[in-house]
Amino acid sequence: MTSGRQREVSMPRLSDGLAIAAACIFIFLAAYRIELPGLYYDELAFVNAAQGAPDNTFIYMRLGPVPLLVFPFIGALKAWIYTPIFGLFGVSALTIRLPVILIAAVTLLIFYLAMRRNLGPTWAAIAIWIMAVDPANLFLSRLDWGPTVLMHLFQAAILALWFSYRDKPQLWKPVLIFICFGLGFFDKFNFIWLVSAFAIGICLCYPDSLKNLWVSLPRFARWIAVILVLIAVGATLYLVLPLLLHFHHPTIRARTTGLQVKWDALVNTLSGFWVARRIFGDAAGVIRFTSTCLIAVDGFLALACLFFPMLDAEARENRKNGFFCLLIGLLIFLQIIITPQAGGPHHYSMIFPLPL
Repeated sequence: MTSGRQREVSMPRLSDGLAIAAACIFIFLAAYRIELPGLYYDELAFVNAAQGAPDNTFIYMRLGPVPLLVFPFIGALKAWIYTPIFGLFGVSALTIRLPVILIAAVTLLIFYLAMRRNLGPTWAAIAIWIMAVDPANLFLSRLDWGPTVLMHLFQAAILALWFSYRDKPQLWKPVLIFICFGLGFFDKFNFIWLVSAFAIGICLCYPDSLKNLWVSLPRFARWIAVILVLIAVGATLYLVLPLLLHFHHPTIRARTTGLQVKWDALVNTLSGFWVARRIFGDAAGVIRFTSTCLIAVDGFLALACLFFPMLDAEARENRKNGFFCLLIGLLIFLQIIITPQAGGPHHYSMIFPLPL
């Protein structure tokens, strides 16, 4: 009896240690020879804003002297984060890349916490190790291609908070989710893909939670929530619609038109092939078919779970959570398909790691 209890206690601790070890391995791999390759466009676009924007290089909008947007579709959130870093340590490949690598490692641990709650500590640790050595994660995080690191941080926080809310409903969790929505959108406007997919997924998969949340709120809180949602929707339409209507790049449109092209781009991004080829000029060592196999296995397992009866309530909840994640990934991909301006690996990487 005592040995059984010891095993029950030691297994989560071992899995937690393995998850931390995976994050450390990720940091080592992503930071190895951190100066290579040389700094590129996306990494340097926020540097002027982070140094106080002495001129208008990569400054699209200011709020007084404070940089607000570095591009029509990218906010200055990353620049604000880096302002004290550059002030203390200066600007170099190390100070530009190491902070985002550390943020990406924290994101791995947040994903672990989200998955441990549903999959158990052992399977969650295995998934984190896969993510830690996945080229699709390593290459994009090292260079913050897109940028994508803050996007994944908010994505992980939103999922972890929601699954935590399902287990133990507390009002502060939806409030933090709403804040993460706002920060993610301010970081980069295409975060709206995740916001809309998440909202649709909750309505379809968890209508009971939405109803209980609404009923638990006092009347004045409901009105505040409705007003905030309307303001958020209005601001989103005001900022995004002009970009969809007027911000066109002919080379992007030509390269990304067609469902087959979009699918190939998704597969190449999730396998790490696309970014590896851009970095090294040759991605022959990347196994491209793994992402296709993973998506196919996900689809097969989803169909099997759909028709397999589950009497255990916990198993049904885990199945629902799995369908929820797959649905979010599918809805994000559909939005990428219908968005003419979408086509780079930094767009498709929003789907990572939902297939896991």
